Amino acid sequence: MPRRMADDDFRRGQKAGMFSAHIRPVNDLVEDLRAQGRGFVPYVAPLHGGVESRMLSILRDPGPATRDGVGSGFLCIENDDPAAEF
Repeated sequence: MPRRMADDDFRRGQKAGMFSAHIRPVNDLVEDLRAQGRGFVPYVAPLHGGVESRMLSILRDPGPATRDGVGSGFLCIENDDPAAEF
């Protein structure tokens, strides 16, 4: 089974786990920023380490595959765009 956001089962699994314990504080912050009118901020896929991560990378514009309605709505290395390839 492919682990790509283009795969419906994989994408549904990421959405189902977007408030799992390890990623909840990060995605709660995303919701707060969105509610403040900060513009579009993508959720972070639970595939990643969340608060247990050893590294944090902050991007100015992660690309269109993170936008709701255009792409997955997640910041994820499994998005189907060139930015996720790095």
